[in-house]
Amino acid sequence: MKFLFTTQASNDLGLLTRSLPIASELKKRGHDAAFCNPAKTPRLLIAEAGFENLVPRHPAYYLNHLLITSEPDLPALARLIFSKQVRAEFGGLSGFLNQLAQARPRMGSATSEIWSVDHLAALTGMLSENYVHSECVALMQLITDSKADVVVDSLHPVACMAAKILKKPLVTLLQADMHPDSKGFIWWKEPPPDLPTPVPVLNKILAEHGLAPIQKTEELLKGDLTLVLGM
Repeated sequence: MKFLFTTQASNDLGLLTRSLPIASELKKRGHDAAFCNPAKTPRLLIAEAGFENLVPRHPAYYLNHLLITSEPDLPALARLIFSKQVRAEFGGLSGFLNQLAQARPRMGSATSEIWSVDHLAALTGMLSENYVHSECVALMQLITDSKADVVVDSLHPVACMAAKILKKPLVTLLQADMHPDSKGFIWWKEPPPDLPTPVPVLNKILAEHGLAPIQKTEELLKGDLTLVLGM
């Protein structure tokens, strides 16, 4: 079987401490596994472990993935936007910039505390329907092109939504405070009543594909099998 491991593209190793050992064990048992995480530090660890790291056809992923191979300066940006890969995937510079402009994220106001996955999603660009829609389409295409039989996700709500739309078996790896039945990251206090949420955006996309609405982003993280690892 082919397993595709998706994770939130954060430049830390917290999520990989859960997913990489599982991928390694699956590999020992004769299965194929690949990852999707363009962030610098996870990308290095994934490569060292001998796994392929796939990049969705989305401008934000290309900027994150390709620019980390060199210093983020103008020459590096020029090499990216005039590369053969960008011409092939986006039809050249104008297509790349047009899609980047249309898919720009919209974020909630920064706060001193992050209360939940739902709040985190609002702070990382998911208040923009165009951004979420374009990322979902790119991840659906990646799942299809990779011929994955199962998606294994760690804290990437849009990847979970893409798997659900494609009706791919979904396994999720969560901390207890990421589970939809939890009270969030700051479970010992009541959250403010006016926290931003991407739920209206997510529900609009879910409805387009005939899927049931959700009450909070965490519901997307509940898979066909959900493993709660860690405190």
